[in-house]
Amino acid sequence: MNRHIPILATAMSLTALFTTIHSPVIAQAPAGAGGFAAIMPMARQMFGGMMPGAQNRTNAADPSMTDVLLLIKREDVQADILLSSPQRQKLESFDQEVQKEQRTQATQLFSQFGQMRNMSAEERTAKMQEFQDQAPDMAKQFQTSREDQIKRLEKLLNPKQIARLHELDLRWRGPLALKDEKVATAMKLDKAGIEKVKVIYAEHVKFQTDTMASVFMGMRGGGRQATGGAAANGGANTPAGGATGFQPGNFAQIRPKMEEAQKKIEKARKVSETKLLASLTPEQIKNWETLLGRKFTFRIYAPPQQ
Repeated sequence: MNRHIPILATAMSLTALFTTIHSPVIAQAPAGAGGFAAIMPMARQMFGGMMPGAQNRTNAADPSMTDVLLLIKREDVQADILLSSPQRQKLESFDQEVQKEQRTQATQLFSQFGQMRNMSAEERTAKMQEFQDQAPDMAKQFQTSREDQIKRLEKLLNPKQIARLHELDLRWRGPLALKDEKVATAMKLDKAGIEKVKVIYAEHVKFQTDTMASVFMGMRGGGRQATGGAAANGGANTPAGGATGFQPGNFAQIRPKMEEAQKKIEKARKVSETKLLASLTPEQIKNWETLLGRKFTFRIYAPPQQ
């Protein structure tokens, strides 16, 4: 079995748990959506590199956030920035440290949502509101942790390697990276331009979230749809296997559906990117091309096999 499968199964279980909890809460208390929406960017960043096809620039990760921690592990990126053998060895140790930290973060997130599996609809709504109130602080803590990890990574590289890695990061994230305040500043976007980016980015995230959620809602509880079973009665018929009925053994069944969903997301992403670029001025287009640096084509990697 591929060494990534256990972690991948955990990632899928967590995403499935978010989806199951999200549906009844939204139906009964719109305010609960805030917690789910706030946690998804963190979940995408934590598990983005582990999901099927993530090595090929799918939308598991959030384009508004840097992806250098994933990119530095790619062989084509390491070759382009001329990573030395000693640096590769240090990077391997660093990556193990980061994975340990991410597992700890994932456990904390899972435990919070896991408490909700046996709650009534009313209790779940109240818990989601509590989670929503805590989400900004959690997001800040998560961002601080990522910034620390990136600083530690950059200590392993020389200035030229760091600069090139960030150019490749923008190429990987694409024009939707303009949602990143730092990138928008470098692009010299005005208020009107920033608002256009926000609208296009929001459309992209909604499509991404809805598409991935539909995969797990269809798989939940052995194939019950969101309108029936546990979702309809606030979780009373939740299977014994967990909040979603998803088990690691279901990986072979759900993986093709995830890959299909990611293809749809990537297609929609390209449409959003084209729309965003069309909204830029000639000067801003020139600035964007400068930020990207010299041309580079990311290799296509086969997804991990079971």
